[in-house]
Amino acid sequence: MFLETRRHVPKIDCLLQIMMANSALLILAALLKIKLMAVLCITVAMLLYPINFIAALIRWRQGTPQAAVFALGWGLLMAGLFSQALRDLGWIEHNLINYYWPPVASFSEVVVIMFAMGMQVFQLRKQKEEVEYRYARHLEHEAVNLEREVAFRTAELEVAKRRAERDAQTDPLTGICNRRSFFLKATASVEKANNDGLNVSLMMFDLDKFKSINDRFGHKTGDDALKLFTQTVKQYIRANDVFARLGGEEFVLLTCRDTQDAEKLAEQLRIATTQIELRCEKGEVKLSTSIGLAHLATSSHIDELLVRADNVLYAAKDTGRNQVFVAS
Repeated sequence: MFLETRRHVPKIDCLLQIMMANSALLILAALLKIKLMAVLCITVAMLLYPINFIAALIRWRQGTPQAAVFALGWGLLMAGLFSQALRDLGWIEHNLINYYWPPVASFSEVVVIMFAMGMQVFQLRKQKEEVEYRYARHLEHEAVNLEREVAFRTAELEVAKRRAERDAQTDPLTGICNRRSFFLKATASVEKANNDGLNVSLMMFDLDKFKSINDRFGHKTGDDALKLFTQTVKQYIRANDVFARLGGEEFVLLTCRDTQDAEKLAEQLRIATTQIELRCEKGEVKLSTSIGLAHLATSSHIDELLVRADNVLYAAKDTGRNQVFVAS
C-alpha cells in the first residue's frame, strides 16, 4: 500500500501477496507446532524478503523519493536477518555485534520507514495544496470568464434592447418615425409650442395615384419610390422636425416654423417630389404629391391638427392633385 505496487508494479505485487500468504501459513504452522512446515515457510520468507527491497528501488526509479527511504529501512532489516542467519548456521563467529545487530536493524527499519511515511504524508499534503491552489486558480479564472461573459451578454442585451426600441419607433421600409413614435414626439412638440407660444405647422402628404405605380411597375418599384420620396423630404427638414410614415403612401411632417416658411416649405417639397427620377425595367416612374397643411391654433392638440390637415389634403386630391392646400 505504501509503495502502491498494485498500480505501478503489478507483477511484483503478486509476489508480495504470496509473501503475505506464506507469513499467514507460518503463523498457522507455529500454532499447530508443525515444525517441518514452519521451517519451510521461514525459508520461503527469507527468500522473498528481498522482494520488498527490489519493489522499493523500482518505485524510487519511477520518481517516488520516499520509496528510496523505504528501501533503506528494509535493507537494514534484511542485513540484520542475514547476519542472524549466518550466525545461526555457524558460518560466522558469535559475538556482541552480530548478537545485537538483528534487533538494532529491526528498530532502525521501523524508524526509517516512519520517516518514509512522514515524507509520504508531506508529499500528499503538498499535492493537496497544489490541487487546492490549481482549483482556486481555476475558480478565479472561471469567475473572470463568467464576468466577461455576463458583461458581453449584458452588452448584447443592451444593444438588442436599443435595437428593439428603435425598431418599435421606426418604419422598417423608410427608416423614419412610424405612427406610434410620431404621436409621442409630435404631442410633446405641440405641448411645448403651446406653452412657449411657438408656431407649429403640420403637413400631410399623399403620393398621387400610388396604387397604379404598384400595379403597373410592381411593389418593389413602389417601395423604391417611397424611399426616394423619404430621402427627398429629409433634405429640406430640420433636426427638430418630426417626419413620419403613417402607413402606405401617407406621410406627415410636424415643423416649428413661421406660417409663411411652412407654406413655402410645403411648396418646395411638392416641386421636389415631381423631380424625383426613378427608372425600372418597365419604364420611368413619375411621382407627385398632394399636401394638406394646418397651422397651430390656440391650445390645439395633435389630433386636431391631423384632422384639419387631412381635410385639406383630401380637398387637394379631389381638385386635381399635385398641389398644396392650407387649412383656414
